Amino acid sequence: MDTTKKNTITHLSLCTGYEGIGKGLRRVLPNVREIAYVEIEAFAIANLVAKMETQQLDAAPIYTNLKEFPYGEFRGQVDILSGGFPCQPFSQAGARKATEDPRHLFPYIAEGIRECQPRIVFLENVEGIISAKTTDGESVLRYVLRTLEGLGYKATAGIFSASEVGFPHQRKRVYILGYSEGTRQSSSDDRSRQAQLGGTSSRNAQSELSDTDIERLEGSVLEGEPREQTEESSSRCSWGKYPARPNEPQYEWEAPRVVETKPRLGGTAYGHTSRVDRLRLLGNGVVPQTAAKAFETLIKRVL
Repeated sequence: MDTTKKNTITHLSLCTGYEGIGKGLRRVLPNVREIAYVEIEAFAIANLVAKMETQQLDAAPIYTNLKEFPYGEFRGQVDILSGGFPCQPFSQAGARKATEDPRHLFPYIAEGIRECQPRIVFLENVEGIISAKTTDGESVLRYVLRTLEGLGYKATAGIFSASEVGFPHQRKRVYILGYSEGTRQSSSDDRSRQAQLGGTSSRNAQSELSDTDIERLEGSVLEGEPREQTEESSSRCSWGKYPARPNEPQYEWEAPRVVETKPRLGGTAYGHTSRVDRLRLLGNGVVPQTAAKAFETLIKRVL
């Protein structure tokens, strides 16, 4: 892991999946360098290792337990901490136990943020995080923002969709960003990294979203209020808005095609032994272009 190069922006990737957030960050900040990944799913880990071997991803250690990750050992070394933490506690398709769900990992992430003190926190989850409630009746999104504020971050959030960056489907997600000037020692390289991350801010840590903003977001989710489409968000992107035709090469962003075939006796359906794992990985993943759009938009709000 060579993080000594000038202007390197270090990235700690939690709940990595196929590293969609990291790929999105690199679209905005080409000098991003992963220093560690945290992922528990075996198939996702194998996918990450394969990508490292082909140099599609930076080589870095993969940890499997977010709850036991040694955050303190990375104190002062992390510019960006990211994570698409599990959505099952907040998803409309589940029981929506929210903060009472054992899969609710944000408290562990918050403790990790306190220990390693990254300059930027960039998180992702489903829209249900807005309407899901804590035991005190508070929006889980508000709870996350309030927690980041308590840790010294200026925090904001927004809903972003794949359709905004040229895709034919919605796949709306809530992105949360926290920014802190931090306590890292100042040096020429550090100042250069800070300039790349958006400069400095003299304002105190606070949330960019008021209670009214949270209520508006919650109303848009519950009532299906359409999002305002700008000329920029509805324009066709350079990589193509629609998937490739059956006989044409696929675009980079498309999921690999699976040809459904009748299995032989004792074989596997669809001709692929890991089809369920692949679908799970894609279903839980992040569209890199959406993550890039979210980061660019939210970082400007907190500066």
